[in-house]
Amino acid sequence: DEITLTTFGLDQGDVSLLLQSRDNNLQKRFTRRVPYKNLYATNVTFVMPTWSGASSAHTGDDIVDVYIEINGQRSAYQPIALNVHQDWHVSNMNPIYGNREGGSTVAIEFDAVLPSSLTYSVQATLIGGNSNEGVFTIDSASVHMDTDYRGLKFAHPSLDMIMSAKNIYTNETNVVEFTVIASNGDKIIPSDYQRGQYFTYLPDAQYTHISPSVLSEEGGDILIYGYNIPQTPFVKCRYGMYAQTVNATEVSQEIVRCHVPKEALKPGKMSVYVSSTGGYDWTEVKSTQLEVTTRPFVLSL
Repeated sequence: DEITLTTFGLDQGDVSLLLQSRDNNLQKRFTRRVPYKNLYATNVTFVMPTWSGASSAHTGDDIVDVYIEINGQRSAYQPIALNVHQDWHVSNMNPIYGNREGGSTVAIEFDAVLPSSLTYSVQATLIGGNSNEGVFTIDSASVHMDTDYRGLKFAHPSLDMIMSAKNIYTNETNVVEFTVIASNGDKIIPSDYQRGQYFTYLPDAQYTHISPSVLSEEGGDILIYGYNIPQTPFVKCRYGMYAQTVNATEVSQEIVRCHVPKEALKPGKMSVYVSSTGGYDWTEVKSTQLEVTTRPFVLSL
């Protein structure tokens, strides 16, 4: 980062800058001497070097005093304190799929503690978008830090917040990149550290009917028919009020096959739900309910 210090009458002599860890609890404080980049009477600019110092609390963060030296002697200027933070790399983002209506909670995890003194916003950028659309910023009031300071959570925005509704097609996927922006200007992009860590808006799936629509209390497999069904590895089914979910065993653009465990079944009718995001959001098969019966019946001839 390039840093500028405001000064007065500092265009005389051989000027350099001394950077030193402030933490007095360290046996040896880390020190670096750096040259200036630009020097004027009212300001001096330098490039912050790689900093290997750390606090006595072993957090990787540090407060660095910047001293101005003239002809090898420390000047009368009071040192300027810089808060130097450890680099943050994204270790995980979940989920990486979502519906077009928005609202699912996205969690981004980091391999280091985030400074609690900063606030964070998230910028969603459409991959392949143009300059007139394709960018939406989730402000810091809607981005929440985990209690261990190693993660951020936010609700993914609806697709029409990012791109014009006239360009949204029901049978297409749309991919966005989330960029975390700290209040000090630092940017963290998940795809820089985890290859392919983009967020995908799934097609607008419609589910039309279930076959068979009647099962015995012993359970069995059902086929859920529809169109624009996303073929992700995270398709799940859920039945009525039964809390447990079931992974789909077959997925195509028109069919989802799921097993119905006997533990999920009670006599009567129940709704069937499908999720293409691993259970983060659900779509009900509204046209058909699954009927569970105790009477004998013939499935096929």
